[in-house]
Amino acid sequence: MTPSWYKWAVLTIGTLAGFTFALDSSMVGFSIAHLCQVFDADVGDTQWVITGFLLAAGMVVPSCGYLADRFGIKRVFLAGFALFTIFAAASGSATNLNALIVFRVVQGIGGGLFIPLGLAMIFRVVAHEERGKFLGILLGVSLIAPALGPVLGGYLVEYASWRWVFLLQVPIGVLAIILTLAWFREQKLPAWGGFDLPGLMLSAAGFGLLLYALSEAPDRGWGDPLKSHYFSPRW
Repeated sequence: MTPSWYKWAVLTIGTLAGFTFALDSSMVGFSIAHLCQVFDADVGDTQWVITGFLLAAGMVVPSCGYLADRFGIKRVFLAGFALFTIFAAASGSATNLNALIVFRVVQGIGGGLFIPLGLAMIFRVVAHEERGKFLGILLGVSLIAPALGPVLGGYLVEYASWRWVFLLQVPIGVLAIILTLAWFREQKLPAWGGFDLPGLMLSAAGFGLLLYALSEAPDRGWGDPLKSHYFSPRW
């Protein structure tokens, strides 16, 4: 039987993961207009700071289950948070827009690793009848981030520096890593069958294209001629 304190410890780690990812996305999304001015770039180019992050995160998600079973959920979770934290610091130190976009893509890979595993960690230690309560707490706290992010991002951009929009994630990431190392017990399950590389590539591409469509459609419109530009009909 899993001790009660351990369930709450794992919930704390998983909730911190969800909160961190949502806070990052909301703060950076709100700062796009300011980044356009900083780098003297148009919105379409600067938008890739958030779009590249979300696309990278979505494309990594299909591989998380296999990686967790193969190498251990704790190791993969820590690796994801380490990537996220290191490249949050790199993003805050970027000197041009291209470098910032690259750093954000790698940071998104880290986020794509720890977000689903944070939830999986909770489900592995919490009994079925308790999952509703724990999931409600997780989602409730995570929903605070989208409301807090624009306010905090606006304050940092206005009174500090745009770099703190990214650098603020560093201490949160370090805290999550420390808590995971101190509290979480490794959970490693046998990987059934071989690694489905074609399936991973197809699912990653599918997730990436879907997320790209959903991110671009509000600005371009669902009837945008982008598709016909590349695949022009011959009738």
